[in-house]
Amino acid sequence: MEATGWAAALVVGVPMLSAAVLVATLRTNPLYRALLAAGALTIGLSAIRVSADLGLPAQHLATGVVATVLALVETLLLVVLVVWLLRLRQSSELIQSLVEMATNLIEHVQRIGSGGLQPMQSSTVRDDLVCATEEQDELKQLIAGLQQIGLRSLHDDQPVPAEMVVRGVGVIQKAARVLDARRDDWLRLRDPDGQQMNGVATPWVEVLCIRTLATLILASAEEHYFTIGRLAGGAIGDAALLHLRAQGAVLEATPFRQEVLEKALAAYANAYDECIQFGEVNLSDELLAQFALLINELLATDNLEWQEFLTAQIAELLVDAGRLAVARDEVAGVRGLLSTVRQLRAAPRTRVAVIGAVVDLGAVALASRAYRVATVLLEWFERLNGEGGFVGPIAVEFVRTQTLNRSADRPLEATDTYMRVFLILAVARGVSLRHGWDRAAVSSIFELASGIPEIAERLRVTCARLAGATDLPDDETIAWQATLRTWLGRVRS
Repeated sequence: MEATGWAAALVVGVPMLSAAVLVATLRTNPLYRALLAAGALTIGLSAIRVSADLGLPAQHLATGVVATVLALVETLLLVVLVVWLLRLRQSSELIQSLVEMATNLIEHVQRIGSGGLQPMQSSTVRDDLVCATEEQDELKQLIAGLQQIGLRSLHDDQPVPAEMVVRGVGVIQKAARVLDARRDDWLRLRDPDGQQMNGVATPWVEVLCIRTLATLILASAEEHYFTIGRLAGGAIGDAALLHLRAQGAVLEATPFRQEVLEKALAAYANAYDECIQFGEVNLSDELLAQFALLINELLATDNLEWQEFLTAQIAELLVDAGRLAVARDEVAGVRGLLSTVRQLRAAPRTRVAVIGAVVDLGAVALASRAYRVATVLLEWFERLNGEGGFVGPIAVEFVRTQTLNRSADRPLEATDTYMRVFLILAVARGVSLRHGWDRAAVSSIFELASGIPEIAERLRVTCARLAGATDLPDDETIAWQATLRTWLGRVRS
């Protein structure tokens, strides 16, 4: 009988304790953990009661020990749940207070006259946004406080306060837009040295909110909180679309809107890079979907000045966001970026920028020995050529321009040498696959080889590695072997 009691206690108690420990250590909301663990323990106690009704005495030593342990664990989890609820309430009240203080401050500035703002001598928060008045500095500190609460909440596995922070920043953004449209003096900060007033109106509240949301996206990618990252990215996208559509009187100033859009696009690039680094696939896909909305809006506008500005920004974003994915040979990440900007291949202005970005990423891929990604980029380059309008002259001009305007801080892996190698490989591949490259354009591209030291050896090694890259189908390997023969004959001639 005693052996039967121990066996029953172990059969019932051990799985319940294991389930409780497993649930308690899961990386999810503490409220869900506590509820699931409490449910598992309740089932365990009920099972012990049923076992007693079936013939095992309740006062049996083994059953009593297991029941006592389960009861203690459940009590402890309930205490943890109560503590978590108290902390959540404190964080919620603090966030609500900060948001209310910020909105009240904005309303106060709206009521007072232009001469009612209090000048300040120095700012307590040092960065490139140097406040000129006490009211500006106070609002800046409130937004910085919200950012710190959001970051701390994510690092402490508290997504609810972080979500409240994102929504609170959105409330401040909306209130500040009304103020920006009415008070020009509110938009003027000091120069970065803090000595004199800056004569340019700056949407500093919008920029500061975008920075805060961008920081929360990075933390969400690192801590794998998809919901928070999606909300923050959506808020940034809403701000960018608002300024792109030029709603409101103050948004008529093009430099004003450009600054907001530049910060928003940079936030998307950094966030996508962070998602690739930490393997947050769901959030990266969501960011690409939000970025695609901006591209659709760009294609719908008839303003040539906007098209030129945004095209340059998007091309830079494509390179910055894809650099890490290319260096890591992340084929899925690169394909996601390329599929997002595929609509830009049709318009002549945007087509040039996309070609330059693909060549730039191709140089990074070759320098990083990311040959699977290099193959994807070369295939995409071929599709560009087959969609009307030969891309060779555009690409050659881009490489020559990059060579002339190469800056000292340009990453070493994106040198003009690797850009030339990428173009030569693309031409050789196109000829070997009979994709109809123009003879004159082919000659102009191969003229770039004259500026590359040891061109034959460099191309031979690159083609050989591409042909032997892992996970390539047989027809792809055959294509690269044909490419190798093609460029050998061209260089020797």
